[in-house]
Amino acid sequence: MKPPPPFARFALAVTTLAGLALLTACRSGIIGRWSGADRAPFEVSVETTLPTYQTNRATLAVDGDRETYFRSRRAPDEKDDFTLRFSRPLNLNRVSVETGAPGGRFRLTDAVVEISADGREFHAVAAFAAGGAGTNFTRQAVRAVRIHPTKRQAGPVAIREIFFAPAPQPSRVAQTLRIGVDTSEVPELADWGKRAQQLCLEWYPQLVALLPSENFEPPLATRLLFLKDMRGVADTSVNGIRIGAPYLKGHTNDWGMVIHELTHVVQAYSGTKQGYQRPPGWLVEGIADDIRLFHFEPDTPRPRINPDRAKYTDAYKTTAGFLDWIERHYDHELVKKLNAACREGVFEEGLWAKYTGKTVDALWKEFTDELRKK
Repeated sequence: MKPPPPFARFALAVTTLAGLALLTACRSGIIGRWSGADRAPFEVSVETTLPTYQTNRATLAVDGDRETYFRSRRAPDEKDDFTLRFSRPLNLNRVSVETGAPGGRFRLTDAVVEISADGREFHAVAAFAAGGAGTNFTRQAVRAVRIHPTKRQAGPVAIREIFFAPAPQPSRVAQTLRIGVDTSEVPELADWGKRAQQLCLEWYPQLVALLPSENFEPPLATRLLFLKDMRGVADTSVNGIRIGAPYLKGHTNDWGMVIHELTHVVQAYSGTKQGYQRPPGWLVEGIADDIRLFHFEPDTPRPRINPDRAKYTDAYKTTAGFLDWIERHYDHELVKKLNAACREGVFEEGLWAKYTGKTVDALWKEFTDELRKK
């Protein structure tokens, strides 16, 4: 058999070298990094149960800038997480996390980094040490990355940047609403907790629309905590919405209570700016019950108010009924306006006259006079 001509030998050598280069590139990850699939645009959805401190939003942990960072308003615990979800699977072999604000404060110490192929089942790939975590692993399709604390931290945390490789910069990073639910103390209420969680997810955008204000960015993280031995009904704080299991077991149809507490999350009267004046508690509770009674439960019987004994500062249903009456008689956007003033920390008694032309005492007298006639 004749040997191939010189040109053919040259072409065969080039083909062989190209094949070897292709194999090496595939093994090293270069082809995976620059292939058409991995260069395709993708988006990152950030979700967490941790509320944000001021403007240190969750998306800042994935913006490619180490000088910006997410900071939580409270200390995380083992029931919290910080999760990235990708709009398509990414072919990754490394994830690393850097935490801590400038100066070294707010580092995350006791936590693990987890990955998921389907966005539902996660497994750990790295543990935190000295405020950071990072690991190489066998190249695989990853749909989500999660930071999961393994125990309660000493204080708030800052997540400076989350890196994943090899991958291009995402085309868009956005935070989505996350409402966690924890019924670990009362597992028999697990189904009720899931229904409450779904109710919150459905109503949260509506509550935001009912209580708008200029330049307001609503909180996108809270959680429902069902407590076995809690006295009382429920309360809301930076730690989330706490619900007393003893009360709930005797009032399983009280969904309005959940909406009332969720309204407190949307109100977000946090008082972060200098000179902030905290609004009176009776008005805060009155606005929350106004939303509950006249928007979530509009067909339930109206609250009965005794005009000779009640005061507009009684809060809850009494204040809510008073607010509703003013909106029907004077200013149909009164609650929106008062909410905005409370959120900005500028509420003062003169606003009643500004919005209605009458003092709050004059309005109350007119309201109770009408009640007596009825």
